Amino acid sequence: MKSYIFKLFQDDFTQWTKQHTDCDCLVLNGEITVKEIADFDKALANLKLQQIDISGFSVKEKEENELWQNVSSDVDFDQTPSLMEILLLNKEHTDVFVFENGNVYSPDHRVLVHCSKCESFELPSCFEYNEIEEISIPSSVKKIGSDAFHCNYIEKVILPEGVESIEWNVFTHQNNYIYFPSTMKEIAKDFFYEECIDVPEECVPYIDVDENNPLFFSRNGTLYSRSNPDEPYLGYEYKEYVEEPIPLLVAPSSFEKEYSPDEIKAMFPDYNCKPINSENTLFWIYDFYGTGGYNIIDRYLNRLVNHGNCRDIQFSFDRFVLIKDSSYHTTIFSIDLSTILLEDDDNCTFESCSNDGHIFASVPKSVNLSPSNRLYGVININREVIIPFEYKKLGEFDEKGYAFAQKGSKAGFINMQNNVVIPFDYTYPYRLFDKNDIAIMFKKVKGKEQVVYINRKNECLGCFVDETFHLHEKRFHIYTCNGLMGFARQFGANPSGANYKDINIVDENTIEVSEDGYNYTTIKY
Repeated sequence: MKSYIFKLFQDDFTQWTKQHTDCDCLVLNGEITVKEIADFDKALANLKLQQIDISGFSVKEKEENELWQNVSSDVDFDQTPSLMEILLLNKEHTDVFVFENGNVYSPDHRVLVHCSKCESFELPSCFEYNEIEEISIPSSVKKIGSDAFHCNYIEKVILPEGVESIEWNVFTHQNNYIYFPSTMKEIAKDFFYEECIDVPEECVPYIDVDENNPLFFSRNGTLYSRSNPDEPYLGYEYKEYVEEPIPLLVAPSSFEKEYSPDEIKAMFPDYNCKPINSENTLFWIYDFYGTGGYNIIDRYLNRLVNHGNCRDIQFSFDRFVLIKDSSYHTTIFSIDLSTILLEDDDNCTFESCSNDGHIFASVPKSVNLSPSNRLYGVININREVIIPFEYKKLGEFDEKGYAFAQKGSKAGFINMQNNVVIPFDYTYPYRLFDKNDIAIMFKKVKGKEQVVYINRKNECLGCFVDETFHLHEKRFHIYTCNGLMGFARQFGANPSGANYKDINIVDENTIEVSEDGYNYTTIKY
């Protein structure tokens, strides 16, 4: 491959591509405006690319929203995104793209970024394990190969006219309904389950078949072949499965002995037992080795939450209790568990809560082309917005009021007033602020990933470029804070705190540290 690196503002890109038509591997660096995208698209046509790297290439930050608006979900088909727009919009998936037969993939071929217009196209190992909940299959599809939608959660599947064949293990047993068109000719008998399932008869979906199909028909949700109309084609009849509802809360049953808070804490490790109200009548416990999982107990040791239907419990002291059930549905109860205060719905999902009464929540995006379909913010129990729903990711606030937040591909920190306290100059945190008020952040500079140590003033205490630094190498990293020095190991592991006046690096495995600048102690990795 003939590789070239093009840096903006050094040359005109259109002229450059005409002079380097032999380029099949290109690295782009710099920033462009949305208006310049069309010129870059035309220039790329001069090259026969096999690979392009845009890790150091982006649209100017202030114009990122404009780029998304230009390719919003309600555009006409003739206005589909251009190739350069597609690459930039998929940058959160991958920075490097490969070109094969007019199609664009991520390097591992697990992400199809762009598909060329052609009469037929086979796409294997592509929608598996993607947690898809809804699909729309075009009529141009003739065959659905094995494992195509394996390990997704699609309850209803309607195959369009034109589909002729479906192979094994295409859908998992979460499917409740599937419709086969009149064109269907081949149906694998294990298209809907894995061979390891012990009782496939309990997993058969309700199957409907177009009445004009010459080979198959359905009766009461069971699939039959016209050549053998008396035996179920899959070997099993459809049986409607009615799941018994599992209660989330359970009523107390024992009132024989009332225990004191000290007695209750003595029964559980301190870190596994916390009072949730000031009267000390209810306690949160995590008893994995006992009854299993999270629970809330009263002074009579009654367990008030059905741990078989509970995935997580959080509480805001003296205010409310947040419980996620086994289906990830969130309900927020009053502190005594007697009243439902809030509940997930299609408009808002409740993620977590804090002691001060703040609820971290998410809402669907208005534009669904983004890799993430939700935006995060903070509300209170009255649904009043504290932090607007404008963040791709939002962490909880620490003891000094800093919360990690991410907008698009940029990350920083905000406070409870939604003011930016650490600029959105980073890609992702490796470690949030610790007891020494030091955070470790990833940052891209000229296309290279850096690991940066910062304090709460966003002052750089030290950094290294992840170019020759490998994950398992034994090395020390030195940083400074308030005039003193500290050290950490690979990617900030086991930071010492800034306790030393001087540190000498002996080799990659050994350093010498001194608290007074005169007496040194040797530390080996």
